[in-house]
Amino acid sequence: MKTFVVGDTHLVQSEICPIIDENIEKYSPDRIVFTGDYTDQFGADDNRYRNEINYFKDRVYKWRLGGLVVDLVMGNHDFYYFSGKKMHFSAAPDDVIEVLKNDLRPVMATKVGKFVVSHAGLTKSWLNHNFGDTSKSSTKVMVNKLNKKFDNLLKEDSLLDEDYMKHILWHTDWHTYGFDSVGRARGGDGLPSCLWADLSELIRDYPIGAKYSQIVGHTPIREIGRYITGESEVYFIDTFTIDSYDNKYGDGSFLLVNEVNSSVEIIKTNWSETL
Repeated sequence: MKTFVVGDTHLVQSEICPIIDENIEKYSPDRIVFTGDYTDQFGADDNRYRNEINYFKDRVYKWRLGGLVVDLVMGNHDFYYFSGKKMHFSAAPDDVIEVLKNDLRPVMATKVGKFVVSHAGLTKSWLNHNFGDTSKSSTKVMVNKLNKKFDNLLKEDSLLDEDYMKHILWHTDWHTYGFDSVGRARGGDGLPSCLWADLSELIRDYPIGAKYSQIVGHTPIREIGRYITGESEVYFIDTFTIDSYDNKYGDGSFLLVNEVNSSVEIIKTNWSETL
């Protein structure tokens, strides 16, 4: 199985998806995985939210109808719409939130060959607090642990109750150690979670000896980066970033992964040339 793994899209789907389509024709993948953050962009108004998210919903539907498997991983921006507790950057109108929840339905992590694909990556300190010693966990087991933890939150009858959400999101233990936990590199005082870990925190606090490798988005980069430690490796692929001045920061590259042997090819695009 050949899989495209694509970084954060942040309301630029109408520019990114045609690039993906061009490469579908060239490489014939069986699957596409996105690393999250489908919502929120500097200065975006309601029309942009609606146009981009509905465009993405339709494109995902078209891909699936054509036989492609499409998996969407949760981003930190997306998470707060599920929690019911919006942040300062959470500006999506209610109908867009409904599309995110009911149509796109992202998961916390997915497996691509030997790789755990999550939004920001799994740090040792955050894993140890939430799951204990995971050094012997396989890729599949690690992905299942993350998704089960999130699913248990979604199954709570009072998930959308404001007081309950304030408790799980802002209770000291959760805010310091849960999915909402933000490390110092991103302005917090908690353990860097799989939604918030900065590239620097993931490298510094990597789970040495892990049986799995990782692919992550979240930290904007100019071009895809690779970090190797022992038998494990991490690819950083958030290359579709647009800054507050509408400048394209990354080169728009993404990964083609052979899930049989976990070999990786970096696919270059013309993203940085388009305006």
